[in-house]
Amino acid sequence: MRDQHVERMETPDSLLVEQSRSGDRSAFERLYRRYGTGVFGFVRRMVERKEDAEDITVQVFAKAWSGLDALRDNEAFKTWLFRIAVRQVQDFRKSSRPTEPIPIQLQDPSPGPESQALESAEAEALRRAMSALSDEHRQVISLYYGQQMSIEEISRTLRLPKGTVVSRLARGREALRRSVADAGELGPEVT
Repeated sequence: MRDQHVERMETPDSLLVEQSRSGDRSAFERLYRRYGTGVFGFVRRMVERKEDAEDITVQVFAKAWSGLDALRDNEAFKTWLFRIAVRQVQDFRKSSRPTEPIPIQLQDPSPGPESQALESAEAEALRRAMSALSDEHRQVISLYYGQQMSIEEISRTLRLPKGTVVSRLARGREALRRSVADAGELGPEVT
């Protein structure tokens, strides 16, 4: 985590985006290392199978690479990237066929504390509770807690008014609390 923070401080997204637009693959790989784990974590919360989440994550970055010219504000790369992730998840859910992986050669993000925690029994119980939420609530909760986005960033990512984001966050939290409490799978600190 510290390495990502240092990386962020050294080279701003806007510069990496500009370099990527000029064809610098190493700049784009740095963006991938910076956001790959976060995008995967978000997508993983939205789909059942890990393999599908991996394929969708690759598709997100492939679309980002090919669509860099469409990004109007280099400073908004993170919200733009997560908007692509939201659309890819929606497309995946609409499709009746499994997602075909796109062959690109990017280094896998190293497993961080989040991916290790997902393997625990409590995390599995929480994942089941999250999967019971509506997509609109799960998206907002995943972006707010999983990606630590602000209400403003979520509003831009999902193209929703801030009030709607706040409302979905509150309702999603309540639904999550009820689901976890009904299942009785997590400790009392969650309910």
